[in-house]
Amino acid sequence: MIKKLPQSQKNIIIAAFTVLAVLLIFCYFIYSPSRKTLLKVRPEAYFAESQVKAVEKILAQTKTPQASAKFLKDRFQALSSKLYQREDRSIILLSEFARRLNIEIVSIVPQAKSPLLRENGEKIELSGRTLQAAAVSIRIKCFYKDLVRYLDMVDDNLPNFATVEKLKINRVAPKSPRLDIVLDINLYTLF
Repeated sequence: MIKKLPQSQKNIIIAAFTVLAVLLIFCYFIYSPSRKTLLKVRPEAYFAESQVKAVEKILAQTKTPQASAKFLKDRFQALSSKLYQREDRSIILLSEFARRLNIEIVSIVPQAKSPLLRENGEKIELSGRTLQAAAVSIRIKCFYKDLVRYLDMVDDNLPNFATVEKLKINRVAPKSPRLDIVLDINLYTLF
C-alpha cells in the first residue's frame, strides 16, 4: 500500500512521524522531569511566600524598621521561651483547660519524649540542647464549639509550644450534637 502512494504523500508521512518522534522525546526528556521538579518545589515556594507575607504584614503594622525588629525579636523570645518549659505542667493544663470548658475527658495518655530528627537522621539541637517532642493522646467528648474554644485555649495559654498532629472527630450518636474526639498533640521541649 505504501508503495502505491505518491512521493509527496510519503514525504508528508515521514515528516509527521518525525514531528511526533521529536514531540515524544521532548515530553519524555524535558517536560516530564521539569513537571516533577515543579511539583516538588511548589509547596516550598508557597511556604516561603506565606512567610514573606507574614513579615510584610508585620512591617505594615509597625511604623519604623526598628519597631519591626523589636516586634520580631519579642515574638522570637516568646516562642523560644515556650521551648524551655518542661512538658509535665502542660499535660496537667490540658486536663484543666478541658474541665474549665465542661469537656468530658475520657483519657489522657502521655508518651515518652523522643528527639526530633532532621531528614538525614541527625538530632535537632539549639544552644547545645536537643529538641524533643512528647506526644500526648487525648480522648474527649464535647460539642464542636467547646472543641474550638479548647484548641484556642491550648494555643494561647499552654507554656509549651504544641502542635495538633491528629484530630479525629466522630458523633457520639447519629443525631447527637456531642462529639467523640481523639487529639494527638506534640509538646516540644529543649532539654
